[in-house]
Amino acid sequence: MITTKDLVAPFQGKRVLVTGHTGFKGSWLCTILDLLGADVFGYSLAEPVDKRHSYYALNTLSFIKNPQTHIGDVRDLNRFRDEFVAARPDYIFHLAAQPIVSISYTDPYLTFSSNILGVLNALEILKAEGSQTTAVIITSDKCYKNKEQAAPYIENDEMGGDDPYSASKGAAELVFHSYSTSFPDLCQKYGLASVRAGNVFGGGDWSTNRLIPDCARELFSSQSITIRMPKAVRPWTFVVDILFGYLILAANLRDQPAEFRGSWNFASRETKTVREVVELFIERLGFGTLIIDEASAFGKEAGLLLIDPAKAEHKLGWRPKFSVAEALAQTADWYRDQHQGEHMANVSHTFIKDNYL
Repeated sequence: MITTKDLVAPFQGKRVLVTGHTGFKGSWLCTILDLLGADVFGYSLAEPVDKRHSYYALNTLSFIKNPQTHIGDVRDLNRFRDEFVAARPDYIFHLAAQPIVSISYTDPYLTFSSNILGVLNALEILKAEGSQTTAVIITSDKCYKNKEQAAPYIENDEMGGDDPYSASKGAAELVFHSYSTSFPDLCQKYGLASVRAGNVFGGGDWSTNRLIPDCARELFSSQSITIRMPKAVRPWTFVVDILFGYLILAANLRDQPAEFRGSWNFASRETKTVREVVELFIERLGFGTLIIDEASAFGKEAGLLLIDPAKAEHKLGWRPKFSVAEALAQTADWYRDQHQGEHMANVSHTFIKDNYL
């Protein structure tokens, strides 16, 4: 079994295509791949407008300013195919999506088309052109039909979702399941998998209506943060831990495609309420006031959603390196350092090398 410490060999010199590389998880993934010696290709929508804060824009990796970075829409099948063929990837990580629950209410068409058609196009391209490629399709923990049960969901539980975002992720997983079962030759040589994680946090995320970015934005501007669902429980997981899980899966998938094909949950077993997470963040920063306004909740938000990472734990040996409190401390430090003008690409590189490689 390939573990974190063995990842240089599977990725060094390999061609890796990352869709959604300008986003939060995508840009962190590219950082790690660069450190592993991979030849990284990015395909995504345009760079974030706010270059003062975006982790992608702050990152000074050679590939960021390299012609291997291409701007485009994964809903455009022909353009997506052209970029895939040009990259000739050994690995593809498909992260491109509309990732914000609140936006799914204001723009459901964008959400459904991006999150379903993007996966459909990726699989269709892989079916035609991906015989040499290991493919990891990233969806979300919100793909499950959430009954707000105490037992965490396992990989073969029912897909579903009431809000547009959750429904789009459930539908994307159904597309993945259909292709992977209907076309057994799809990525047969080097492997195909989908991964589900949620409530991923870490430095460099400035998305709207996400808890940690909202905390950083509001605390540094007004020294207070308002939350709408203080009792909601989630399996919060650090972004670098999650991404190393994806990489460990991809490496093992390429080595033993039949053994590791299928869907995988990645999550911390440590759960905390929204209120507990914000209080830990404030405690680490050393300032800030928490305000609760439950009347400001939008749409239908689940109070409880848990997924079971037992498969990844037992078959991959994956577990988060940091506790939630430790990861929140690292994250609060990251935002503080950025606020104080530190060179965050160097900070991030040093952190990954010191703790994971």
